[in-house]
Amino acid sequence: MEEQLRLATYTEGDISYTGMLVKSGGTTPADMAQSAAFSNGAQMLVENNGKVVFGMTSPEAISAFEYLRNLYQQKLCRDRELDNFIDEEGPFYFTRSFEATSIEEGAIGYRMDDYGMIPFPKGPNNNGETGTYVAYDRLLYIVKMTNNDIESIGKVIDFMFEPLEASGGWKERSRYIFHHDEDIDFYINGIEHPAYNYQIQLGDNYDSFRNAVMNILSGKETATAAMQSVESAINDYVAENNVELIPWEKN
Repeated sequence: MEEQLRLATYTEGDISYTGMLVKSGGTTPADMAQSAAFSNGAQMLVENNGKVVFGMTSPEAISAFEYLRNLYQQKLCRDRELDNFIDEEGPFYFTRSFEATSIEEGAIGYRMDDYGMIPFPKGPNNNGETGTYVAYDRLLYIVKMTNNDIESIGKVIDFMFEPLEASGGWKERSRYIFHHDEDIDFYINGIEHPAYNYQIQLGDNYDSFRNAVMNILSGKETATAAMQSVESAINDYVAENNVELIPWEKN
């Protein structure tokens, strides 16, 4: 992947073209780093000697974080706005899946006529033992509740958000678009085979984890140091709150 990004990174006049554009603001870069880690065979929580523990200190996670930090340092990967992607200043734009399919005003589907979705490339340590990362936890928990049945997922969505309909809430905003059959297959596959981020279960510790990942990407900390800085707190929280592993189906 690095070579492809390098070919797409150059300056022409006053415009800098970048191989991978990442939605700027918030913690989207940290979400991308999670995608890289999951795609390289890492998992947020794992079982070790009968205990559920933090899994992002694994070699698979650390190498993925360091790989992305290297891309940032070489400016092959940069935080940018959707406008930069629309202006064709880079061939790839990383954002959350629900944003990539939304056609509400201002979203990608509203502003662009044609684009496709692809999963984060599998890393060298992915042996098929981890799922595909789905960034937005709402879909993850609907999947868990409905045992991966697509029809039931739709029913649960209607049930969960029906009270918001009168106020123009979630249901009115949830208009989606897919330009290619492959995008639909990819999206459904992601729903059916997620790698869970345990955002709800970990509480504030999840924010600490995200901040630690942001420190890695900015070069403030090494990947190992950053993950070790949150490991104990997450392990203590998991033990105290009896957080359980969420089963998933192999991709």
